[in-house]
Amino acid sequence: MIQLQIDCVPEPWSASYKGRHGFYDKKSKHKELVRWQIKGQYRDEPLLGHIGLDFIFFIPIPKATSKAMRRQMLDRRVLPTCPDTTNMQKLYEDCLQGIVIDNDRYSSEITSRRYYSEKPGVLIRVRKLKEETTWDEIPQQQGWLKV
Repeated sequence: MIQLQIDCVPEPWSASYKGRHGFYDKKSKHKELVRWQIKGQYRDEPLLGHIGLDFIFFIPIPKATSKAMRRQMLDRRVLPTCPDTTNMQKLYEDCLQGIVIDNDRYSSEITSRRYYSEKPGVLIRVRKLKEETTWDEIPQQQGWLKV
C-alpha cells in the first residue's frame, strides 16, 4: 500500500472555462502544487491494473467557531458538509494519474471521508487490487441478479 500526505487546504475539482484567450483552469496552480508533493513522496513507476483509493480530507475549522463547537468538530461529532467530497476526490485522482497510477479509469474501489482538523491536508492510500476476484468474493445485494 502506498500512503501519500498532501499538505494543503483540500479543494474541489472544477471544470475549466473558455475565456477571451482560450481555456483556463482555475485549479492549475493547486494541481501543480499537489503533483509536486506527490512526486516528492513516490518515485517508482505508475501502478498498472485495477487499484483501490482511500481519501481522507482534513478540512480547516472556520475561524468564527466557538470553543464548544470547535471541540465537537475535533472529536468528529460534527462533520463538514462542504466542499463536496466527490469533487475533491476527482481533483486528487487526476493529480495521481501518470505519477502513482497509470490511468484513473482503473480505480475500481474508492472511499472518501472528510473531517475537520487544525491542520488541513489530504491523506491518500493507494492499493493494488488482486486480479483474480471471483463473484463469490464480491458482496451481493438481496434481490439482485447474479451476472
